[in-house]
Amino acid sequence: MTAAHDFNYKVALASGLRDLQSGRLRPAEARFRYLVAHFPQAGGGDRGLAKVFGELGHRCPAVTPARDGGAG
Repeated sequence: MTAAHDFNYKVALASGLRDLQSGRLRPAEARFRYLVAHFPQAGGGDRGLAKVFGELGHRCPAVTPARDGGAG
């Protein structure tokens, strides 16, 4: 069974997106972290966390070297 067909994945993703759209960033972050931990092969958790961090004003670690003058 793929993550997209797993009931727990669907519920956590939908809840995280709903929290994100409602401005409840910490609960959204918790749901997306759950997805990353339990469904690492699916990209929903990673994309959700990126959106949460963007809303919080954080930079993704992958872009930090480029911002700091590195060869990222």
